[in-house]
Amino acid sequence: MNLSVYNFGKIKSAEIDLKGLTVIAGLNDTGKSTIGKILYGIFNSVKNIDRAITKAKKRALQKAIWESLLNDPEGSIRYRLERSIYSFADDWYSVKENKVDFDALFEYLKKKESNYKFVLSENIKTRIQKSVNDILSISNEQFGKSIVTEQFRDIFNGQINDVRKNDLDAQIHLKIKQKNLDFTFRKNELESFNKEISLINSATYIENPSVLDSLNDSIYGSSLLENLTEKINNTYYDDDDDEDVVSESVEDRVLSKQLALKKIEQITAELNGIVPGNIDYSDGEYVYKEEGGQPLNVSSLSTGFKSFALVKQLLLNQQLRERDVLILDEPEVHLHPAWQLKYAEIIVLLQKICNLTVVVTTHSSHFLEALDLYSKIHKTNGSCSYYFASLDQSQRSVFENIAGNLDVIYRSLVEPNFLIDKIKEEKGIE
Repeated sequence: MNLSVYNFGKIKSAEIDLKGLTVIAGLNDTGKSTIGKILYGIFNSVKNIDRAITKAKKRALQKAIWESLLNDPEGSIRYRLERSIYSFADDWYSVKENKVDFDALFEYLKKKESNYKFVLSENIKTRIQKSVNDILSISNEQFGKSIVTEQFRDIFNGQINDVRKNDLDAQIHLKIKQKNLDFTFRKNELESFNKEISLINSATYIENPSVLDSLNDSIYGSSLLENLTEKINNTYYDDDDDEDVVSESVEDRVLSKQLALKKIEQITAELNGIVPGNIDYSDGEYVYKEEGGQPLNVSSLSTGFKSFALVKQLLLNQQLRERDVLILDEPEVHLHPAWQLKYAEIIVLLQKICNLTVVVTTHSSHFLEALDLYSKIHKTNGSCSYYFASLDQSQRSVFENIAGNLDVIYRSLVEPNFLIDKIKEEKGIE
């Protein structure tokens, strides 16, 4: 998987080869987090977008039809007609052509007159046709572009294009197995969108483990935070699963979960060494509880402890699935050096065992070295890539592929550690 970004925010250019584990290192304000958010935005706006558009259109048509019937002064309508209209929409609505066969629709409704006690008058037909045509006037392409625009605006607080060079189009290109997804943004709105492949996997973005506090606060602030909170409390609904839920038996679901838990035994064993308990919902609040211990409100946990508890909860909820994307934004910030080592190993194991695409941003040479070390220990270093983010002379972000030469990153990240010695020397302080 390859990601190319040009003129997006403060990013001038970035060409990232997303292997199993991709590490983007650099100082603050060099655009590292922007890469992660762009990747998150792509997956969570485009994932199953065709199905989402179809369902939204069908719901809108359903509502327009039953509201037209409901407002009929000649009769009344029962609630179950609403579901009936949706269930049989494929008989009169062509998704591909974005077209309704009114003859088929009215024939269907005519058969329901006696059951649902309404009269399909000519006046009602005219009202339905007008409402339906208003919905159909919005093309699927236009609808899809609006969905992507709103997702990216939410993630980037409305600012997508570079404020200093607003005449330049922002471009994103994602290539997966020689198939392309291309986005062009102009004036903070999606101008063009080319989709050669459908995305079916999810992306999870972790910026701050204190997101656990939101479980009890119910204050999200953005769709990015809301999405992660839903995955933690297991209320996240994957549209790709809806057709399977009906046919899958209890036994199938139990077996599937047991197999998933068995697969991640090594990771959970490592996590249990730090987080032996689990997050649970008890007496109206989310708590952390260890066996034989008292429940503790999740907000009372230390931030470093939350880092591990969060990953464990996502795994237990089966929210990190094979070939999903996991994005971790400077995870070392809340961890002391010993826990940075442990967290680095868990990241490597997550990628290897769960077959994830993992993107990590960092400005810590210690954490970078730990990731490199554990990828070699667990023999995944062949699927790792490293990039260095910096600012060019115009203060715009550029990204350099540091293949096999991590010293370039180490020098940049370690140099500030000597500032204290330099200040001491200048001030004559021992």
